[in-house]
Amino acid sequence: MVPLSMLSISGAAIAQTAPSVADATPPEIIVTANRSESSIQDVPISVTAISGDELRDRNVVNLRDVVALVPNFSFRDSGFNIQYNIRGSVSIQTSGFQEQPVSTYIDDVFLGSPVANDAGLFDLERVEVLRGPQGTLFGRNSTGGLVNFITAKPDEEFGGYLNVQLGRYFHRVAEAAVNVPLGPNVRTRFAGKYVGRDDWQKNVGAGGGGFGALNQLAGRFSLEADLGPDLTALVQIQHNRNRDNQYANTGLGGSDPSRLVPGNGSTRFNCDLERILAGACADVTGAGVVRRATFMPADKKVVSIDVNDVYRDLNFTNLIGRLTWNLNAQTTITSLTSGQFMTFLNYDEFDGTDYLRFGGDRGNKTKQFLQELRVNGQYDTIDYVAGLFYLNVDSRNTDGIIPDQPLRLNPTTKSFAVFANITARIAEGLSLIAGGRQTWEDKAISVRRPFTGTTTNSFDDKRTDSFFTYRLGLQYEPTPDVLLFSTYSTGQKSGDFDTPNSATGQTNYFLPERTESVEVGAKTSFFNRALVINPTLFWQKTKDYQFGAPAIDPNTGRPTTINNPIDSYTSLGFELETVARPSRGIELGATVGYNRTEIQDPGTRTQTVQNVVYPLDGNQMPGTPKWQVNTYGAYSADLGDGSLLKFQGEYQWQSKIFWDISNNPFAIEKPYGIANFRINWSDANDQLSVGAYVENAFDKEYASLRFWLPGFPLYVIQWGNNPGRTYGLTAGLRF
Repeated sequence: MVPLSMLSISGAAIAQTAPSVADATPPEIIVTANRSESSIQDVPISVTAISGDELRDRNVVNLRDVVALVPNFSFRDSGFNIQYNIRGSVSIQTSGFQEQPVSTYIDDVFLGSPVANDAGLFDLERVEVLRGPQGTLFGRNSTGGLVNFITAKPDEEFGGYLNVQLGRYFHRVAEAAVNVPLGPNVRTRFAGKYVGRDDWQKNVGAGGGGFGALNQLAGRFSLEADLGPDLTALVQIQHNRNRDNQYANTGLGGSDPSRLVPGNGSTRFNCDLERILAGACADVTGAGVVRRATFMPADKKVVSIDVNDVYRDLNFTNLIGRLTWNLNAQTTITSLTSGQFMTFLNYDEFDGTDYLRFGGDRGNKTKQFLQELRVNGQYDTIDYVAGLFYLNVDSRNTDGIIPDQPLRLNPTTKSFAVFANITARIAEGLSLIAGGRQTWEDKAISVRRPFTGTTTNSFDDKRTDSFFTYRLGLQYEPTPDVLLFSTYSTGQKSGDFDTPNSATGQTNYFLPERTESVEVGAKTSFFNRALVINPTLFWQKTKDYQFGAPAIDPNTGRPTTINNPIDSYTSLGFELETVARPSRGIELGATVGYNRTEIQDPGTRTQTVQNVVYPLDGNQMPGTPKWQVNTYGAYSADLGDGSLLKFQGEYQWQSKIFWDISNNPFAIEKPYGIANFRINWSDANDQLSVGAYVENAFDKEYASLRFWLPGFPLYVIQWGNNPGRTYGLTAGLRF
């Protein structure tokens, strides 16, 4: 867990960019959340911006860490990919190709596969997180929000930096970039990052070894050239290579060992959760054989499984070409072209036991082409954005979770959209916002069993959809330091095909997921931006929520998921983001998120867990805390020679969550808080810095997912990338 940030104006970024304690006025944060450059305080959108300096200062390594910096933002770790959650919009799917309600972008380029969600997290100018439906501006429709990595671009001066980190479990991070101008009109930038870590989990099972090791390399080359006085071209090539031995799960037996009869698999007496977590209960195979004579408690650092390599291998290449033509002082035309190539191989051992019950290989090879043509301009009292968008994704997947019945899946997506958005000033300080997007989309899938030589349960299917999403709103600026706004917006996530691990012979297409949202908010600053307070109230409703229900495949008797959309759910809440500089050298900040979610499913839809039937109607959305509170404080002392010594601390707290949509007691994560502390020294020129840190200082234990494995008396805990208390040293050099 990374230390938390300040808020949408990024208070830590204020400190990082300030060269001395004497600077009392923080710089404005410029964002492109509305597809044009504006101060974050002038944008009528719920957006959090985190500067690249802040990301480096906080040792942010992946997007899991960014989650801690944004109110009403959390994540669900499936072990296969990270499924982000904004205001309750979260996917409960296990496929690596089904789209998420929260989209990820690198420099406005949509990432089609969620397994590459954090590929862009190095050498950044900033990260922007937009909350709520995004259906009229960004390239791909989404119902929950989006995360946009804005990379650092080449400039006209030679320079660069090197940042290194060494911490517990031999956690090592090195990030570097160098800017090299090739002449008055050509500029280049080279950037790279390495992340390594040794195992933090010990395996006492038959497989031996350990888990949790990281081995990640990433590089990016950027070239920018002025082709004329008003025409600029930017070309970027990025490649990521990850070879991780990811964390292992813990599988705990759920049957009372004193009441089991070996050989009688149907006689399973359930334990309560307290005894299960203490390792006092047994597991039983389908034949009724009692397993795990040596019971293990729920200790995330000691696991017992029958394999020694839970690998997660990723190769990702992203090519971006951008042409920017300033047609005149009021009009800019932008062409954005991108090609992505990804291969992914993953071994999952879901059950977390010392004998194979539910695990295997999964592979993915994806090609994506994207083209966007956009015009930004101003005409009289109207600011406008309009454009065309095209996306083509071809994904080829192999699923060996059921070893004797592997599948080959080939989903494809072709999408075309026309969009426009205007902001019209209708009175002094008062503007009308209106935008819309028309989307046409074709989806197809082919499912085969190439390794068995049979065509049983193989099929082909396709679907065509068209839909319109829009945004309406008002913004009012009574003074230059106060912006009031109210918006109504819609977003839609396309329908898709249900692809359980063992196909049941049915081409189950599930409907699109559509969200409508109302926001009322304010952006306010006082005392020359020394105090900023940004509150937002929101309500949203999502219909035909795409929900993957756990089930037992009738063909194999093994666990799987089958999509069973619920009628709808609502989210009602608020966000408060504040930062204050009460005196020179002191920074204080807090973010508060409240979100009350409720499922509306008045039918008979239920889930059965440990022989208990749980209705879904009225439940809380999974992975969504009602409360999130982040606080931050820092003090910078001038040592007299111009150098600075900075002390900072953060605390993040969240309320109870349910990992499962049934809200059963086995899927509860209790409230917890994470504290982080660090100290950093920088010289008078801000060129050299050294520091020390401790994260999760009180070694708070929490999981990334908890669930009851369908069909077995087994309680599974996914620990995620949460090794507990970590500490280390950092150093940086800028030139």
